[in-house]
Amino acid sequence: MTPEDIEQITAIVAASEQRTAATIAAAEQRIVAAAEQRTTEIVAASEQRTAATIAAAEQRIADAAEQRTTAIVAASEQRIVAAAEQRTTEIVAAAEQRIADAAEQRTTAIVAASEQRIVAAAEQRTTAIVAASEQRIVAAAEQRTTAIVAASEQRIVAAAEQCTTEIVAAAEQRIVAAAEQRTTEIVAASERRTADIVTAAKDETIEAMRDMQTEILRGIERFARGNFARMHRIETSDSVTNVRITALEERVLYLETRGQLPGHPPQ
Repeated sequence: MTPEDIEQITAIVAASEQRTAATIAAAEQRIVAAAEQRTTEIVAASEQRTAATIAAAEQRIADAAEQRTTAIVAASEQRIVAAAEQRTTEIVAAAEQRIADAAEQRTTAIVAASEQRIVAAAEQRTTAIVAASEQRIVAAAEQRTTAIVAASEQRIVAAAEQCTTEIVAAAEQRIVAAAEQRTTEIVAASERRTADIVTAAKDETIEAMRDMQTEILRGIERFARGNFARMHRIETSDSVTNVRITALEERVLYLETRGQLPGHPPQ
């Protein structure tokens, strides 16, 4: 092998090394640029989907909470009004019945007592003066009975009105207190359910974000694993090329030094 062949081989090897280095550098640049662009696109898409999911979840939660609260409050108001009307009607009817019964019983008792007193007085007075006493007794009895009955009716009516007013006021106070307490409980329960729903939505969103991050990392890992395999193959090819060049150089050196004797130039 002549020195020209050796120079050609050396030039070919140098050009191969240059082309290999240029190819590796270009491949590395393309891989890095593609990885960066893909990572940016994935992150941007993930952020957009996450924001849209969170906004939709918050809107659905707010709408459901508002609708549920409105329905509960409306149903509660209807039940409270119906129960209040029914209870007031029952109380007024019972009060009227008790007032009528008490008035009738009291009037009967007053009349009976009056009759007993009148009869006793009439019998005692009739023995002495029958004719005159009869007229005076009848007149006095009628006047007294009328006055007693009128006074009794006034007292009964006043007592009935006062009792009815007190019963209705107490019923209204109890109804208002019960309604306020029930409304407070319903609102508190609604707030707790709303907080639970929001917490669950946040947990699901966080879990979805973690899953997306895991998928992104897995994609990057698979991409890097393929690039590592290609780089390893390129490095292995370079190693084989170096071994072959070394073998060629040894053969050339052997050819150049073959048959050389001490004190003689190489052949």
